[in-house]
Amino acid sequence: MPKRTITYCLLLFAFLSIGNVGKAFDIRPMDNGLTEKAELTTIEIVDVYPNPATDHIFLKFEEAKALDAKVEVRSVIGNQMNITYKAEDSSLIKVDITQLPAGHYYAVVSYDQQKVLKKFIKR
Repeated sequence: MPKRTITYCLLLFAFLSIGNVGKAFDIRPMDNGLTEKAELTTIEIVDVYPNPATDHIFLKFEEAKALDAKVEVRSVIGNQMNITYKAEDSSLIKVDITQLPAGHYYAVVSYDQQKVLKKFIKR
């Protein structure tokens, strides 16, 4: 992978990990030729715990959305990692991270065409 691509991936994840994480926006053209930015409803993950973690993490949702959510874990350079996860109840997902090497990761939660990133550390 070229050095420039890695740099762009790191910058993208750094940008996504601050500011508007958890916010989704829709840019729409208006009748007058301008555009408007409308905030969409978003997935609210209240907590990722324990952090740092060794064997598993829990993703706690504010609302009952865990049953339909999809979870990926990505390394800091964007590689998708092999994990398994299971909804413990309608607002809690348990993610098995025992196979991951120690390091910094992002849990990417998808629900209803929205994605949220949450950073965590594996020890």
